[in-house]
Amino acid sequence: LGIQAFRYAAEPFFFSNAESKDSPALFARVMTGFAIFNAFIFVSVSLNLEVIGMLFLSKPIYREGLYIVPFLLMAYFFNGIYYNLSVWYKLTDRTIYGALITILGALITIGLNYVLIPIMGYFGSAIVTLISFLAMAATSYILGKKYYPVPYQVNKILSYVVFSSFLVFGFYQFDSGNWLINFILRNLGVLLFVLVTYFLERRHLSGRVVFGLKIP
Repeated sequence: LGIQAFRYAAEPFFFSNAESKDSPALFARVMTGFAIFNAFIFVSVSLNLEVIGMLFLSKPIYREGLYIVPFLLMAYFFNGIYYNLSVWYKLTDRTIYGALITILGALITIGLNYVLIPIMGYFGSAIVTLISFLAMAATSYILGKKYYPVPYQVNKILSYVVFSSFLVFGFYQFDSGNWLINFILRNLGVLLFVLVTYFLERRHLSGRVVFGLKIP
């Protein structure tokens, strides 16, 4: 839902700023902000799945599949990155590439689902979703560099992807058997992400108002 909301809001923004000479740099900043925010969502939701499951899924049997949620969240993270990247073929009137990239994603999804679902069940389908959206984002980025270069901060974005994934994997190794202790321990991971992000980005945010708070 968040990705779709961003998509509907971002497209008018991209088109309204397309003629500006500073638009590539602006689009790059939007991508970086998008990646940081969604990495935070990924960490926050993934590390609180136990509590979320207890609140919204009353029967334990309904919570058996929650372990695939981080993979799906990361998949839709890359889906959102793809929506950001897709600005190049829309602004250059090369929408045929959008159709071809979508077909590529569909072929990957169909082919790998056929192979992995019999072996891994719905976990295999979650992995396929991640691979498909990752491939679409990578393909769009490579083509976009040729037709509409944007100075995306690729290294920073990938660093947040890796860092958030590391936090989720690392803090999931703590399982005391008590949901409250797990909740406290795992949210230390969320706090760590916030603190690291603040120290890395504070010089870019200094003096700005974010969520109603002025960043010192």
